Amino acid sequence: MSYITLVEYQTLFPGDDIAQSDFDVLSDISSNIVNRCTYGKIDGFGISEFTETLQTKIKESTIYQVKTLFENGGIDALYGQSDLNAGSVSIGKYSETISGQGNFKGSKMLSVDGVPISPLINIKLLHTGLLNSSIGCYSLEVLNERNP
Repeated sequence: MSYITLVEYQTLFPGDDIAQSDFDVLSDISSNIVNRCTYGKIDGFGISEFTETLQTKIKESTIYQVKTLFENGGIDALYGQSDLNAGSVSIGKYSETISGQGNFKGSKMLSVDGVPISPLINIKLLHTGLLNSSIGCYSLEVLNERNP
């Protein structure tokens, strides 16, 4: 289940021309990625159980993840075929090789199995308590108290 709608996405990125069918796939996967980054807390409690402030941060994180996937190959990025995986680029007689190792050569972009992960997820959710991996560290009440 996606945490965001196409309208919410286009509010933050009005110039993006993304088809509804592509958005549906990218937003579902992005929601799963954001939930995984929170160690399952969002789906565990249910997004509607969080305060409006926390819901907004979750939605913004998901929007940034959709944007990351969209800008790096769209649905192809889900199969590890991100535009950032290119080791070289050629246009006519011009050619450039990008040095580095592994996925995203020459880039510090986080990826999991070749799928790019937006660093803005951590920025948006860092001080919410959702990124804490301690088991049972934060109850829903504590999370909502920290994020009124």
